[in-house]
Amino acid sequence: MCTPYVNPDAFYNRKKFHCTVLQAVCREDLRFTDICVGFPGRVHDARVLRNSDLWATGLNKCQQGEYHILGDAAYPLTQWLLTPYKNNGHLTNRQRLYNTALSRRREVIERAFGMLKRRFRRLKLGIDIINLHEINTLILASCVLHNICILQNDIEDFEDEDEADNRYALLLGNEGDLQMVGNVIVPNQRGIEGRIKRIVMTNNL
Repeated sequence: MCTPYVNPDAFYNRKKFHCTVLQAVCREDLRFTDICVGFPGRVHDARVLRNSDLWATGLNKCQQGEYHILGDAAYPLTQWLLTPYKNNGHLTNRQRLYNTALSRRREVIERAFGMLKRRFRRLKLGIDIINLHEINTLILASCVLHNICILQNDIEDFEDEDEADNRYALLLGNEGDLQMVGNVIVPNQRGIEGRIKRIVMTNNL
C-alpha cells in the first residue's frame, strides 16, 4: 500500500513496508468465515484480535468448544483454539503426530490467502491508494468476491498445481466444519479445557 498520510509509522511493519492487517478465519474449502481488516501493520496480532468481533464470539462460533480454530505455536491454547505442542526435545511420537496433523490442516488458511492474492493481484503487488477507508473497503470486497467465486466453483485458474493435488490430503480426519485461522492470538482463556481437549485428541491418534 502507499504510505498513508495519517500515522504512517504505525503502518510500517517488521518486514519494512507499509501495510494494513487482514485477520481471517476460513473453512476447509477456502471460504472466509470471519475477517477483520484495517488495523495498522505495526499493531500486534493479539491487539487486533482483542478489538475484533472474533474475540467475543470465538467460543460461541465453535459451539462452546465442540469445534475449534487452529493456530500455530505462537498462540495460547484454549478450548476453542488448538495449538501444537512446543517442541522441547521430549515430545512423544503421538505428540509429534498431532503437531504434524495440525500443521497440515493449518496450511488451508495459507492457501486461502494465496488464492485471494492470485485472484486479486493488486493485493500482492501493492494497493496504490492512500485513503485508508478505500483500502479497507477494497480488501473486504475482495474477500467477499473470493467467497462468491468459490461457491461458483471458479477456482482452478487460481490454484497452484501442488495445491490442487493436495486439496484433500491436507484435511486429515472427517471434521468437515473444522476452521482455520491466520494472524490470530487468543488469550489464555479456558486453558485447562484446551489442554484436556488436546490431550484427548492426541491419545486418539
